[in-house]
Amino acid sequence: MKWRFKTDGPVESSPAVDSSGNIYVGSADGYLYAIKPDGTIKWDFETAGAIYSSPAIGYDGTIYVGSEDGNLYAIKPDGTEKWRFTTGGGIYASPAIASDGTIYVGSRDNYLYAIYSWGTQRWKVPVRFKSTSFAQNPYSSPVVGPDGTIYVGDMDGNLKAIATYGTVKWSYPTGASILSTPVIGTDGTIYFGSSNGYVYAVRSDGSLKWRSAFRISYGIRSSPTIEADGTLHIGGLDGWLYAVYTDSYGLAKFNWPKFRGNIRNTGRYGESY
Repeated sequence: MKWRFKTDGPVESSPAVDSSGNIYVGSADGYLYAIKPDGTIKWDFETAGAIYSSPAIGYDGTIYVGSEDGNLYAIKPDGTEKWRFTTGGGIYASPAIASDGTIYVGSRDNYLYAIYSWGTQRWKVPVRFKSTSFAQNPYSSPVVGPDGTIYVGDMDGNLKAIATYGTVKWSYPTGASILSTPVIGTDGTIYFGSSNGYVYAVRSDGSLKWRSAFRISYGIRSSPTIEADGTLHIGGLDGWLYAVYTDSYGLAKFNWPKFRGNIRNTGRYGESY
């Protein structure tokens, strides 16, 4: 062990890492923590609810994170609030950042929001994220394709493709809730898992490329990643990690193509893919 840092609640948030090596992570105690590379605290930022959302870092170093209190917070690198955007429900999923600085985030008020980098709403689209069966379990986070299309799974079992101007381009049904955050390959194929236990590959026009021949017992909540040789890795609720052949040789190299934004999972926009 190199070091450990104690918070006053469970840590379910995935950390983000800035260009200086500082680590940002949320805790169920309601704080976002900034931790120096040596494991000591840089600052903490208090919200009015638990933080399960994983922070994302913009091109200018602004940290974006959702809270159970229903706000998306934009926090300056010095730990002071830049702005907050209020939704009608808790935010559990991770924000995604597009090349124009727009932040996309889902809320338990059943909307996906597009928020300008200065903190005002661009648009919102109905997407069902709330379920009485899932309280604090992971929700599908949005990803952004090379052409700016936003992809996100919903509790009704649909992978939705949403245009940059806020209309649904298409919706691909799986028949079971999607908690898996998609990953986009170099050829634009979108890969994700469903609670029905299948892995899906869907083309950027919404047509099915393939559905896995195997079915994972108890379903999938894991968010996949993809290697340069096309191998897709995804975990199952049966306790196994699966490696799946694909013909997408690596990750899409623009925008926010996977959970945490890039292959290193730093949650930082502009990191090498």
